[in-house]
Amino acid sequence: MQQQQQFIDAAPGFRLWTEQLGPVDAPPLLLIAGATMPGPGWPEPLVDALAAHHRVIRYDHRDTGRSTWAFDERPYRITDLAQDVIAVLDGLGIGRAHIVGLSLGGMLAQLTLADHPDRLLSATLIGTNALSTAPYTRPDGTEIPAADLPGISPEVLEMWARPVEDHGPEAELDRRVAHWRLLAGTQLPFDTDYFRDLERGIIEHTGHYTSSTAHGRA
Repeated sequence: MQQQQQFIDAAPGFRLWTEQLGPVDAPPLLLIAGATMPGPGWPEPLVDALAAHHRVIRYDHRDTGRSTWAFDERPYRITDLAQDVIAVLDGLGIGRAHIVGLSLGGMLAQLTLADHPDRLLSATLIGTNALSTAPYTRPDGTEIPAADLPGISPEVLEMWARPVEDHGPEAELDRRVAHWRLLAGTQLPFDTDYFRDLERGIIEHTGHYTSSTAHGRA
């Protein structure tokens, strides 16, 4: 499988790490990760399957992985992260691409679809929320009161509010795996070893185990 890594100058003071996999002449497919998640956070079996028939591109958001970490010096907004999508395509000389956005990446995909529809072949959204002020409705068209909508579990909110303390890399791995366990819920078995290996690989890719809070502040 062909593989190429390079950095893209996305904005003043920000360089983004990118990786391309698969045939260079295949239809481009850009993977847009969730908040605090670098490109290697995508499951490798999924990436390999997609790269069999696509030119797959994944990248590290600002303040993740090997891209520039500089939110405190140069704050940015979610709309800037969305503009990075176009910067990656431009930097790699790609006119139009399929995009797949997960969580925050799904929000960035929606912004890209709204602002740059001419750059997209398709958009796939995974585990995200709609960027709309319209109320939620039932199939019959009646509005669902906001108070009736399910909220985020108290356990997840408590973990998000808890300050991240530095107790070393193994303790940080424990914290990240516990976070994944909460997000996964209890309906399916949780593969502790998979998520520990995933996060260990992300730390090795990044070069340190610091957890970024930039996307929550953007």
